[in-house]
Amino acid sequence: MSIRYPAGYAPRKEPHCGVLAVAIAAGVSFEDAWGTIKAQASYGASWRGRTYDADRSRALKALGASYVERFHVPARMIRGTCHAVAGGRYVERCTVATFARRHAKPGVTYLLTVGGHCVTLRDGIVADQHAVAPAAKHWAARKVIRLSQEITATKGAGQ
Repeated sequence: MSIRYPAGYAPRKEPHCGVLAVAIAAGVSFEDAWGTIKAQASYGASWRGRTYDADRSRALKALGASYVERFHVPARMIRGTCHAVAGGRYVERCTVATFARRHAKPGVTYLLTVGGHCVTLRDGIVADQHAVAPAAKHWAARKVIRLSQEITATKGAGQ
């Protein structure tokens, strides 16, 4: 598998999927991603790891990772079907498994937001705090992607 948990990461039952996704995508340790997001967003001592799109985007930039936003679903309904806005045009919604099969480029890392959860995808393998598994077999395989960020460069060694 070409995607692994960052060094020193220990899974735990907290809402930190965004922090883990940033760590994997940027190629840094979980602690570095946690500290960066916490400082950038000014979260206090009681913060347990929940992140928002803007938190993750700022952290990626601060950690030296550049990305291209492939598409973003603003949760709008068009003719009864949820569509995404991609480069000013509408595209049909896409699940994690379909994205991995049809759209993901080999060797490229993607940070995907599905509902209120984040996963990282590379070479058909999906990682989150629950599992690292092939996209078709991962528990999030049928989740519809709301935001797709293609990581184009990192300072870390994770790419």
